[in-house]
Amino acid sequence: MQDTRSDQNVLALVATALERDDGVDSQAGDAWLELELGRAVKAQKGLAGPAVLSRDDLSALGKRIARRLTREACKLLCGEAPEDKEDRKTLGLDDMTVIGAITAVLVSGLGIAPGIAAIVAALIFRRLAEPTLDELCQHWRDRLATVDALAQQ
Repeated sequence: MQDTRSDQNVLALVATALERDDGVDSQAGDAWLELELGRAVKAQKGLAGPAVLSRDDLSALGKRIARRLTREACKLLCGEAPEDKEDRKTLGLDDMTVIGAITAVLVSGLGIAPGIAAIVAALIFRRLAEPTLDELCQHWRDRLATVDALAQQ
């Protein structure tokens, strides 16, 4: 069961970040989210007092955690290593599970016969979902490489 209060908190954070972006780019909102992430980690770990972590420290911590989480999420969803594929399968994100979900929607939502729905689902996955995911993953890897290069300057 989902924690509705937690979902509302996440939505409130995203809404605040979008307001700070001002429709131009995401830097202001990202910087604010990174600071909030640092504060949340500080609060969760019970770190006492402002002398332990300054605002800049909190922001840097949030930025490091966000970069790490993004890199790990990219490996989970796009990685080719055997452990990445196994993790996707465990989470129900492997190709066959996705095709099965598309099949279920076609059968239950559109009333297509299961045998036909399975073939249509495989075609939908191969022709639409798979290329889209490939492009998304390549864009994600390129973005991570750019962020890593900028961080080392």
